Amino acid sequence: LGEVYEGQVPTPRHRVADASPPTPRDGDLVSLGRFQLLAELGRGGMGRVIEARDPELRRSVAVKVVVDPAEVTEAQLARFVAEAQITGQLEHPGIVPVHELGVDESGQVYFTMKLVQGEELGDKYDKVFARDEEWNTTRALGVLLRVCEAMSFAHSKGVIHRDLKPANVMVG
Repeated sequence: LGEVYEGQVPTPRHRVADASPPTPRDGDLVSLGRFQLLAELGRGGMGRVIEARDPELRRSVAVKVVVDPAEVTEAQLARFVAEAQITGQLEHPGIVPVHELGVDESGQVYFTMKLVQGEELGDKYDKVFARDEEWNTTRALGVLLRVCEAMSFAHSKGVIHRDLKPANVMVG
């Protein structure tokens, strides 16, 4: 599987910081700090994840920012920063690594993570139920076991994922 592991668990979705950058549309590039924002990958209650290009390291990353910065409280901002710091300390092949926590020139707080290519676990379950030849119950249970191992590791460090569900598990 190379650098992408089946059953990688993205960081919990929480509210995030100030001054959300514009949404990339129709291939237009906008930036956040040194990162060129390309396309939104997902959106939670208040946070969103955007695919971006890091020109200094010449790699693609995922950048997490806030959906509606005008609604973010200090407590929510503190939770966002804590999410990045805690996740950044969890070194496990089934947990997406955090690369950087930063603030751009406009005051937007963000963090970057490894960009995981793949499908949501829920989509894989749908393939099992549809009797897809590539995905059977045994393979799906193997992925679920790796998710459980990642959660067990996080729990052993005192970390609880507050939004664990098939849509928040990426399978490569």
